[in-house]
Amino acid sequence: MKTRTFLVLTIVCGVAMGTAVACGDDSSSGSNNNSFIPCEGIEDCPPGYECVSNVCVADPDGGVEPDASTDPDIEVDPTELDFGNPLLNVAVEQTLTITNVGGADLTIFSIVLEEDDATHEYDATPLGNLALVLAPGASVEVDVQLVNIDDHADTGRLVINSNDLDESMTTVPLVSELKGDGLVGTCVMETADMYNDCVTNPEIIDFGQLPSDATVLQDVSLFNAGTGNTPLVVQDIYVTNNSGYVSQFQLDVKRFVEDPANPGTYMEETIADLTTNPYLLEVNDGEGAPEVLLIHVRFDALAALEGQPVPPEFLVIQTDDASHPNVQIPFAGNIDCPEDWWELDGVSPWCEYECTVTNGGIENCDNLDNNCDGVIDEGCPVCGNGVVETGETCDDGNHNNTDDCPDGIGGSCEPAVCGDGHVHATNEECDDGNHDNTDGCLDDTANGGACEDAVCGDGFVFDGVETCDDGNHNNTDDCPDGVSGTCDPATCGDGFVHATAEECDDGAANSNTIPDACRPVHCVLASCGDGVIDTDEECEPPNTSTCDDQCQDISGGPLDPNGCYMIFPAPAHTCAFGYVEFSFSCTTFTVFGGTNITVTTNTNSTHGQPCPMSGNIDAAGVFSATCTLYGDCDEIYTISGTFTDSDNWTGTFTSNYVENVAGGCGGCTSPQWNLTGQTTSCPCP
Repeated sequence: MKTRTFLVLTIVCGVAMGTAVACGDDSSSGSNNNSFIPCEGIEDCPPGYECVSNVCVADPDGGVEPDASTDPDIEVDPTELDFGNPLLNVAVEQTLTITNVGGADLTIFSIVLEEDDATHEYDATPLGNLALVLAPGASVEVDVQLVNIDDHADTGRLVINSNDLDESMTTVPLVSELKGDGLVGTCVMETADMYNDCVTNPEIIDFGQLPSDATVLQDVSLFNAGTGNTPLVVQDIYVTNNSGYVSQFQLDVKRFVEDPANPGTYMEETIADLTTNPYLLEVNDGEGAPEVLLIHVRFDALAALEGQPVPPEFLVIQTDDASHPNVQIPFAGNIDCPEDWWELDGVSPWCEYECTVTNGGIENCDNLDNNCDGVIDEGCPVCGNGVVETGETCDDGNHNNTDDCPDGIGGSCEPAVCGDGHVHATNEECDDGNHDNTDGCLDDTANGGACEDAVCGDGFVFDGVETCDDGNHNNTDDCPDGVSGTCDPATCGDGFVHATAEECDDGAANSNTIPDACRPVHCVLASCGDGVIDTDEECEPPNTSTCDDQCQDISGGPLDPNGCYMIFPAPAHTCAFGYVEFSFSCTTFTVFGGTNITVTTNTNSTHGQPCPMSGNIDAAGVFSATCTLYGDCDEIYTISGTFTDSDNWTGTFTSNYVENVAGGCGGCTSPQWNLTGQTTSCPCP
């Protein structure tokens, strides 16, 4: 962009030809009374005048004949202002001199600027309603400026209204000219040179060979290759969408402007939508910022495009160049396939051929496509033609890969061996040719493979299927690999008895609840103390009063807690000044309803305490009974324990006191006795 230059425009007022020039003076002079008279219509003006631009001016047709010696007389120099061939956005100036060559004051009422198109590109000083008085011989300069901002020749006129009797309206034409033609110029840039170092013959944007995930950039410059001052109108820049992949192309159109922070240097500025705001490119004159649009083109490859050419799209540049209104620059290049995949036929599906380059890409007659061109062993002997050629050991011509000489498709024309990838009909169960004994086919002969199907017990650990395989066909060691073996490390529950670690193993039949079953977790035989009464046992758990260490019942019969029992020691307690007093040495247990009990004591207490206690007893002889005497002090008595057999029990007796009225318990504490009870005759003594 060129830098605009704005000049200060001045009116020359002073002494000319020995006569003073009055700037803005509305005084009259001479015989014609040339004063400034404002008006709304002709009725406001004196005879011989008309109302022009709200100012009374002499009517040239008013019948007044001017006298140059006594009347004002206007003269302009030059009579036409020619601005030549202006460049875009560059200010061009011309000066018009207005002189009073008459004998009376010349009043310039107004100077009006008219342009022939709607774009305002001219300016002048002074301008508008003036009431400017020039004495005879005086002059004034009018500075006129043109800044061309469009693609049209700019014409117009200055209209000077004065009190000159016969030239009250003087017109000075304003002219400029467009020369040459705007011609489109493009450069697919190979370096930073935007005009000269370009791709040609043909002009093309070639991204070359691209990785499948590549992002590449290319710069294209657009300039006006014409002559003269006619600009090139840039109307649109876009990428076609013939393939549906236009979204993979990104355009960023820039122009150069001076960097305000670093005068003399230039920066890129993005161009807005060209379809609504066409851009005018002038011929580069080598001054200021380069007159060029820089088009940054970015292409993003996609996995979906692997193996295909770059989409057949075009960069389209639309201008007003009549000969080349639509410049189309094609895109080219190819997108690689993923590693070890190749595109052979140029049609979908793409990258259809899987192959790894071997032998440095040189065919080696090894039944492999060494150069991955889709042809195996091109130029090599033909296996299967019945002729033993160089590089072949056999060739029986029957095109059969399952006999002693594989010569069918992919055959080797070498004697059949385990690991050649061909299953020999009579000698092999399988042959996948990968020389691996850890998959489903044991064909690594160097390490014992014999082209047999992998099974548990073959001595090779099948990857992903087996965890171990020691090949000894023994299901009682660390790796069960015999008949129905698992080839997984031995564990309790696998159904095989580990010779050194397990007593039994019934597999899914192992149980912690079924009598005589093999016990899981450690695979041990059922035994006394495992919590289950087995066939040879009478009770569990052992070592109790009713069950000995061999799990045999020693209770002599079912538990019978009914009866009288002597208590050791005998509980006795007195408090509250004797109001609470008990002492007993015998208890009587009465069972009813199977689980309900009542416990009474023999007592010497004046108040008959403690009270009869009631509660529950379970089949194992665990009991608890309590009673409460309510009053100012609640007395709560509890006896609990466990029968070890029908004649003996152990437990505790507790007396608790809860005060309801202050001082009601008389300071009684809550003692507890640990007791044992032994059968005695009833009733209690």
